[in-house]
Amino acid sequence: MLVIDVSGSMDTPDVVWEPTAPPVSRLEAARRAVKLFVRGGDAPDGTHFEPRPGDAFGVVSLAAVPQVECPLTLNHSVVL
Repeated sequence: MLVIDVSGSMDTPDVVWEPTAPPVSRLEAARRAVKLFVRGGDAPDGTHFEPRPGDAFGVVSLAAVPQVECPLTLNHSVVL
């Protein structure tokens, strides 16, 4: 399960995702990290992530109360 903080503090644009681009919000950085982890690909720092086609993923959002956004599934497009 992927647990994502969606509280108000996640709107703060203080994450440098790419050195030459303006900072992105914490939530946007988390979304990009999840995409890299699930789909695979190359991060801006050159780290390579292998795709995980055989892994089941689910999403829980967390602010004041946790909420299941997507139960465990092998359908990665639903998760992303």
